[in-house]
Amino acid sequence: MTAGVIARTMLNVMGTTQQLLYGCVGISLILCVTGFLCIPMTIMEANFFGWCQLVSYILISGGTDNFYMSDAECLPDGPYFTQTFYNTVGAVIGNVAGLFGVYMFARVFSKQSYRVTLICTILVQVLASVFDIIIVERWNLYIGIPDHAM
Repeated sequence: MTAGVIARTMLNVMGTTQQLLYGCVGISLILCVTGFLCIPMTIMEANFFGWCQLVSYILISGGTDNFYMSDAECLPDGPYFTQTFYNTVGAVIGNVAGLFGVYMFARVFSKQSYRVTLICTILVQVLASVFDIIIVERWNLYIGIPDHAM
């Protein structure tokens, strides 16, 4: 794992975007294969589940943060959230969703296979991302829902 961290650091500093992509894929494959060979199967399945979940979720929070908090000069038709509102509401929703996720795992998903748990987790993440798309595309205003209610 240390060699993977060193290789990734070198690619970040000296490599191109394409080299970084290939390097990350190669390092991930090597770590997964060696993990399945060296770590007990139950633990490695949980690690692999977490890895698959993280790899399958594309995060564009930097761009959406700028969109949500831009002023009228920068973005004439933006939602104009204040930083306090955006961070507070985001934290509350994130914490409530996290508690719900822990509850659902304890009650439902701990009895399911990894595949079912992974698919349901990805579907929930996609569903949560739909709200960002609705606000960015301004569809909520067309149906009469204000930005602060989304």
